[in-house]
Formats: sequence, structure tokens, C-alpha cells
Amino acid sequence: MKLLQLNVWQNRLHKQVLDLIAKEQPDILCLQEICSSNYVPPLFPGFAGFEAIQAALPDYESHFAPCFSSPLFGSTCSFGNAIFSRFPLADTEIIFINGQYQEGVELFDRNTTNIRNLQRTAVKTPEGEFCLINHHAFWVPNEMGSQESVEKMQRTADVIKSSPRPLVFSGDLNVVSKSPAMKSIHALLRDLTEEYNIPTTLSGFGKVPNVPCDHICVSEGIQIQKFGAKQDIVSDHLALTLEFGLEV
Repeated sequence: MKLLQLNVWQNRLHKQVLDLIAKEQPDILCLQEICSSNYVPPLFPGFAGFEAIQAALPDYESHFAPCFSSPLFGSTCSFGNAIFSRFPLADTEIIFINGQYQEGVELFDRNTTNIRNLQRTAVKTPEGEFCLINHHAFWVPNEMGSQESVEKMQRTADVIKSSPRPLVFSGDLNVVSKSPAMKSIHALLRDLTEEYNIPTTLSGFGKVPNVPCDHICVSEGIQIQKFGAKQDIVSDHLALTLEFGLEV
């Protein structure tokens, strides 16, 4: 199986994201900062990025977890996280780590910056079932995070701790592996971004160089076959891909 992890940067590079998906042919996608709308502005098709990926992957199951929604040209645009899967999903839920869903806020309102949720679902593959968690974590302008980052990540770790195994945890965590915020995650899971010495997960559009802030973490029972960062410019982040199986 192949999983692709990417913060899509509010779908700014909409076509490039679709091209990467077509090239990589992942079985599962974990996406952050994705927009969803039933209206497609001609000059800004990325506002309906979720729907465009649905159209590109008609045989995949999909789940969108909005953090907030905003008016858009007489319609609505929502912003959040998304999972796409070639395999059936079950018991999918949205858990808020910071704040709660807000409806009808102004587009790009700074008060919505740190509304954060995660998606938890059971992925039913021919090899067996595993738990998948997709998350866009609390942000501060420091790759090492803050005390509040530690507290929010502990909430995420509590969700992971209570989740079934085997488990894959994927997301833009907004901190590097050596951040104190990652200690609660490392107590539970292998951090492949750290283990494989990924030098950065930010592209040339990223605000700072050499910051590996996107992570895929796994429990026992996940058999790693291949892991790495893609260099395709599709966002201010780089995509991570994990090829894996389930141990039997």
C-alpha cells in the first residue's frame, strides 16, 4: 500500500497537486489545508480542491473534516483536513484538538488560524484493518513549538493512546522531531520523519528552510517498505510517501 501525506497550502497549486496524485497513484491520501466548495470560481479552482480530487479519484472513499467555513461568491467555502482511500473506511470521526468548528467566518480570518481537528478512521484493506489518524497540528512561528504546542499535542497523543492498533498517524504537525511537543508522540509511535533523517518537508515556497515539520508515525504491526519526501513543487510543503504492509 502507498500513503501520500501533504499539506496542500489551501490548494494554491491546484493543478500540480492533481498531477502529483496522478503520478504517485497512492492508495490513501492524508491532506491538510484543503478547501471544499460546491462553487468553483473560474480563476480560483482550488477553492473546490476537495471536489476536484474526488472527481479525479471516483472509486475512492473520501472524508472531509472542516475547521471553519466562509461565504464565497454567494456559496460557501470550507477549510480543513481530508482523507481519500482506495479501501473502505469505517467508524470515521472528527475530534477537535483546539477550538471548535466555526461557520460563516470571513475568508482568511486570523481568528481561525489555530482551529485544529483530527480525523480518525478504520481502513479495511485486503491485508487487514488498521487505524488511520490525519491531523494538522497547533501552530506557533517556531519549529520547536511552545508550551501550548506541548499541551495540544498531548491531547492528540491521548487520542492515539486510546485508538486501536496497528495505527498510522499522518500530518503537518508544525514542529520538528526534536521539539518537546513530539515527546508524547514518540512515547507511542515510531516517527519515520526522524528515523529516516528527512532534512526538510518545506518546499521553496516555505517560510523557512530545513524544517521537517510533516510526519508519518506508525505503531507496531505496520511493516515499512519505503519512505521519503517527494521533491515535486506542489505546495509550500513537500509530500511524504509511505509504502507499507500490515504484519500478520
